[in-house]
Amino acid sequence: MTSNCIIEPGRSYKNRIFTLGPVGWPGVRHIDNGDFTPVIQAAKALPGFTADAKEQRITIGFGHHTLLGVADKIVDAVKHGDIRHFFLVGGCDGVSPARNYFTEVADNAPRRFGSDDPGMR
Repeated sequence: MTSNCIIEPGRSYKNRIFTLGPVGWPGVRHIDNGDFTPVIQAAKALPGFTADAKEQRITIGFGHHTLLGVADKIVDAVKHGDIRHFFLVGGCDGVSPARNYFTEVADNAPRRFGSDDPGMR
């Protein structure tokens, strides 16, 4: 985990996750100095999957109802070339004003791909 949105992991996860960078949690292993050896060793020690799981879809996000409500229009716009690129910004900002990285990324993404014109935002 590298996010500023870390919450207490469940007991069953504490021994299967790692933190990196400025975040950490008591009882969760932390990666230092870019040495991912413990992560690689933990992955290699797992038995792996014995069979494929049944495919399932989980829709998440606060705006998924809005998006699904216009999905047909979005698909049509893509098919007609009116939409050629999507920007996906995943993450959450902190409470303090200095922790607004994801908001800045979204605000500064061009409305029209390849356009630096502020009027296109």
